[in-house]
Amino acid sequence: MVQRTTMQYYLQRNRYKTAIVGKYLNGEVPRDPPFFDRWAVFQKPDYFNTRFNVNGRVRKVHGYSTTYISGKARGILRGFERRDRRPWFLLVSTNAPHLPFAAERKYADLEIPQWEGTPAQFEGDRSDKPPWVRRANATIEDGQRIRRRQLRTLKSVDDLVGGIKHKLGRLNERSRTLAFFLSDNGYMWAEHGLTEKNHPYTGSVRTPFFVTWPGHVAPGSVNSRMVGNIDIAPTVLRAAGILNQAQTIDGRPLFSRGPRKRLLLENWFDQFPHWASFRSKRYQFVEYYRRTSGVRFREYYKLRKDPWQLTNVLRDGAPDNDPNVRRLSRSLQRARQCVGSGCP
Repeated sequence: MVQRTTMQYYLQRNRYKTAIVGKYLNGEVPRDPPFFDRWAVFQKPDYFNTRFNVNGRVRKVHGYSTTYISGKARGILRGFERRDRRPWFLLVSTNAPHLPFAAERKYADLEIPQWEGTPAQFEGDRSDKPPWVRRANATIEDGQRIRRRQLRTLKSVDDLVGGIKHKLGRLNERSRTLAFFLSDNGYMWAEHGLTEKNHPYTGSVRTPFFVTWPGHVAPGSVNSRMVGNIDIAPTVLRAAGILNQAQTIDGRPLFSRGPRKRLLLENWFDQFPHWASFRSKRYQFVEYYRRTSGVRFREYYKLRKDPWQLTNVLRDGAPDNDPNVRRLSRSLQRARQCVGSGCP
C-alpha cells in the first residue's frame, strides 16, 4: 500500500514529526505503518492482553488496551517536545467502543443512567423499509444493553482524553494545538430493529465531531453546518499551510466559507447491503444496489418533518408527495464518481 494521499505523508514530507497509537484504519495494514516516525499499533484490535507493533517490534501488551494507548500517546508527546523545533501530528485511535464492548475492570459495573429510547426504537410498521430491515428484530432492551456496555468502555476513553489534555498543558502545547475528537461510524441501538453499523439511517451516520483550536474555535461554540470525516484531512493540511501541495483530495476545510448543501454517504462493505445516499438537513435519499447491477430499493425521508425516519415517502401510498427520483438518482450516480473538493 503506497498511501501517498494521506495526511501523514504530506505532513512528514513537510518536516512534521508524525505518530500513531492504537488502531490503524482501515483494511490491510503493512507491518510498519508508512510515513509515521513513531507508532504503537494493534496487530488485531482488542481490549485485554493484545499484541502491538511498537516501532517495528511486535510485543504482547498486558492489561487494558485503552490505558496502554493513553500512556504511549503521552510518552510520544513528551519525546517529540524534547526538541521543540518541529511541529507534530499524533493520531490516537482506541478499540472502544467497538465490539465486544469490554469495559476496564474499574468501570465494568458502572451505573449508567436509564435511557428510554426514541420513536425509531419503537417503530411498529416497517413495511416501507427494505426487506432486510423488515426482518430485523432487535428490541429496545437490546439497544439499552449495547448502550450500557459501550458507555462503560468510553469511560476509559474519557480518562485518555483527560490525560492527553493534561500532558499538552504540561508541555505548553495546549494553546496551539488543533485537536479533533470523533468516531469513524455510528452504531445502531435497535433503531428500526437494527444493530451494528454500515446502515444509512441516522443512528449509523451521525457521529460525534468535536474540535478544539484555541484562538480559532471559541470554547463551547456550536456550528450547525454539515461536515464529514473527509473534511479532516483538508482542514489539517490547510492549518499546516500545505493544502496546495496535496493531490486532488476529497472533503473541504472546516473553516472555509460556503457550507455544503448535502453529503454523499456510501457503504460497499460486503457483509451489509451496498448503498449510496444523499443527506441534507431537509431530506435523505438512499439507493440500495444489487451486487451485479441495478437498484434494488429506494428510500426518501423528509428529515425536518420526520427526523426519526419512520415514513419512507416513496412507499407511503401517496405518490403526489414523491420527489423527482430520476433526477436524484442521476445526480447520485454522478456524485459517486466525483473527486476533490467539488464533491458533495
